[in-house]
Amino acid sequence: MSTESGRRETPRGASSAAAMRPVSTSPSSRQSADGCGWIFFIQVTSYIGKLLIHPTPIGSVDEFFARATIGPVPGQLVLLAGLLS
Repeated sequence: MSTESGRRETPRGASSAAAMRPVSTSPSSRQSADGCGWIFFIQVTSYIGKLLIHPTPIGSVDEFFARATIGPVPGQLVLLAGLLS
């Protein structure tokens, strides 16, 4: 129920805390992922660009995978994990 001023009235017998509780407290994870897709696209593009040109442009696909290597984890696995996540 609402009044002329737009405020909700608390029905008799109901607590005021229940009347003040928001309907939804947080967006679903699906909505969050859809809204941040462009950010992930920029991050992936930047990472691949970094692998391709830093410190010098790559000369082969093997060098690309070698640059993607993180510690003992091979570059192919790193890129696959990024693709699947």
